[in-house]
Amino acid sequence: MSPCVTFNKHNTYAWFRANVCDIAERDDYAPDRSRGRVRRLDARRRDSVGIIYRENRPTFEDRCGLPDSPITQLDLHSSAQQYAAIARAYR
Repeated sequence: MSPCVTFNKHNTYAWFRANVCDIAERDDYAPDRSRGRVRRLDARRRDSVGIIYRENRPTFEDRCGLPDSPITQLDLHSSAQQYAAIARAYR
């Protein structure tokens, strides 16, 4: 986060130093979704930046079954029958 020094005269660099804290610098914080930890962030009444919580789960590519090779190397040419079937589905 950084202030807009041209148009925003309220949220200056001094305001950001006083109101924004990086949670990575805190010893008592671990990035999980427990409500107690989030309440502790709210209790400080400062805007927190950084990794609020982390959840390990499959990526979009893994969930959709996308190939590992780049899209530029895939054969994207379909037959005329496949295009006709797609067109019929949208009529």
